[in-house]
Amino acid sequence: HYLVGWEHIYDVNWKFRLDMYYKNLSDLLVDFEDTTLIPVNAGRGDAEGIELYLEKQKTEDSRLSGWISYSLSRAWTETDWSAYYMIYDQRHTLNVIADYKFSSKFSLGATWRFGSGMPYTPVVGVDEITVVDSISGEEVPVDWKPVYGEINSQRYPPYHRLDIRANFSFNWLSLPWTAYIEVINAYNSKNVFSYEWNRRYTERETVYELPLLPSFGFKIRFF
Repeated sequence: HYLVGWEHIYDVNWKFRLDMYYKNLSDLLVDFEDTTLIPVNAGRGDAEGIELYLEKQKTEDSRLSGWISYSLSRAWTETDWSAYYMIYDQRHTLNVIADYKFSSKFSLGATWRFGSGMPYTPVVGVDEITVVDSISGEEVPVDWKPVYGEINSQRYPPYHRLDIRANFSFNWLSLPWTAYIEVINAYNSKNVFSYEWNRRYTERETVYELPLLPSFGFKIRFF
């Protein structure tokens, strides 16, 4: 695993970092010839990428803090019979996090995440499983199995989500308390988790990740 990084602190408020990495992979667990469920350590590949990171550090004189990061990466697998992107190969990732302290008792934070689509193996057709009817002598379908395209040759739509959180600090029973209200996926982005098919593989249903989800809670410090 090779990693090269460079970090520079401009002043007490700003910090920049650049990281580049490369990792060679061997003896990866794969299905033999991609058509069986027999696991073999016949895979090899690599993972590489670059990450940029800029942070606005928290200080006593500044109410705003947070950071921005962007990464460009690639993860690849090869065998003697195929080559494809790994299931977690996400080419572009962007995170923006900000927190603003309005007073010693109230702060508001937001996190926005973006990621390009992850790969998946598409269904390109369907085969019927038939039996011969004992009365008519004709073949009749009893089940269906999918015909898959090339491994991880298609990608899900991009992922993006905004989370917002408000913190309220106060003292009660001689203890410091923090109450928070949080809204996950504030604009209710329809992020795709996976696709599911009906039994005959004629209709596809989309399975989504978390919808807009409000929550609240408390935190207490005893020391």
